[in-house]
Amino acid sequence: MSFWFLLRFLLCLPFSCLVYGCGTPDSSSNNELLDWLSGDAAVPAAVSTKSAPSAAPIDDQAHTLSVNAVDMALPTLLYALATDAGLGLELHDELDARVTFRSQDLSLDATLSRLSSQTPLHWEIEFSVLHIWGATPYTDTYPVNYLNLNRRMVSTVGLATQVGTINSTTQGAGLVANSSETRIENAVDHTFWSSVESDVEKLLSALGGNPIATINRDAGFITLYGSHEAHAALDQYLQRLASQSEKQVLIQASVLEVVLREEFSAGVDWQVIGQRLPSLNAASVLTQSPVLSEETVDRLPAPTGLMSWVFQDGSTDVATTLSLLEQFGDVNIISRPQLLALNNQSAVLKVVDNRVYFTVQVERRSSDSRDEVVTQTEIKTVPVGLVMNVTPFISDDNAVMLNIRPTLSRILGFVNDPNPELAAANVTNGVPEIQVREMESLLRIENGETAVIGGLIQDSKDTVENQIPFLGDVPLLGRFFRSIKEVNRKSELIILLHPMVST
Repeated sequence: MSFWFLLRFLLCLPFSCLVYGCGTPDSSSNNELLDWLSGDAAVPAAVSTKSAPSAAPIDDQAHTLSVNAVDMALPTLLYALATDAGLGLELHDELDARVTFRSQDLSLDATLSRLSSQTPLHWEIEFSVLHIWGATPYTDTYPVNYLNLNRRMVSTVGLATQVGTINSTTQGAGLVANSSETRIENAVDHTFWSSVESDVEKLLSALGGNPIATINRDAGFITLYGSHEAHAALDQYLQRLASQSEKQVLIQASVLEVVLREEFSAGVDWQVIGQRLPSLNAASVLTQSPVLSEETVDRLPAPTGLMSWVFQDGSTDVATTLSLLEQFGDVNIISRPQLLALNNQSAVLKVVDNRVYFTVQVERRSSDSRDEVVTQTEIKTVPVGLVMNVTPFISDDNAVMLNIRPTLSRILGFVNDPNPELAAANVTNGVPEIQVREMESLLRIENGETAVIGGLIQDSKDTVENQIPFLGDVPLLGRFFRSIKEVNRKSELIILLHPMVST
């Protein structure tokens, strides 16, 4: 009987295993969805860092989670999230909070960030293990990519006039002077790291908890030991700081001189420009003219002073403007500089020739035996060309506010030094006469627009000589075959500014 019983047992064993395999699986076998939806499942007392999860870790950015938890224990939710992401879990603090939380299609990092807004959480993923800390202070380092450099820029625009007369009285002679002076001075201090230190100190002191922050200017980072709230506040501040300080703008400037024809002696007729360019909109920021609307652009008067216009879209380029200006006279491009500047940082462009001249002092020394003349010569230079100072500020919507100061100088001629000692010594010394055209202004320009600063009109006289070829060069008789006349010349200086923001 035992033989037949054994044979029947061996024949039924495979069928028993097959039936068992088709049975209902155990609901408690690692079903994290039921665990964290019910909220009643017990969290393992400890999770070993050596016991890696059965599934490979899922890429945090590619894998998304949808969570719907109502009054759930925080450890239960964290365990379910780690399991779903294929990660181990270590809780380094005692977390007894209960949360109500709902999210849709978020990454693991984004989900934990949302959770940290309800309860203090700090996490790291290392060797496929999700490490969680609670309210315990911790240390982290934040990079600040900026030069350890303090800058100071002082810009001065001044005008001084002085008239003096000599009065003779019974007591003697005196000098009575009548003078006036106009002066605009801009001083800008760029102390980036000092401002950061002050801001971080005030920010952390307001949070409490005695956080400790150390700032290394040379290496460019901030190390903070503090609570989760302190780290979150510092991270938010540094992100905002980087988004503003790392912006930069390319400023394309064109300095033009239009030699006006006689019929346009009053300057460039912006009424004609307005008819050709419908995008010419906002008006004068430097004159007393009111801001005009689009309907009144076609009736703009000819400029009589310094003014600024703005093209309201980026379709109007410099080439189009040049072609329109040529109908008023010959257009000479004096300079086309380009400056790339960081947000709220001053930039200087200098394209000049340093012209040399000398100052001579002559001193006569007489003695019984002889007269001695002592001459002292001092070399001096004067810059001739273009100097442009620009300080931009870029707003959140990429509008650009510019503090701009272009200075254009040239030599008109030379005059002799009237020092009588030089004349007595038969020495002639030429001192250059310098013409300076300069403006300083604040402008607000949208990204991609073109601002036009114009209205600087000057008069000059040119000597024009005409002659009949060959006959005009004949000695003595040649003067009858040539003519010399002075021609009045009017020109207007125009500056085009085109900012382009890059982040």
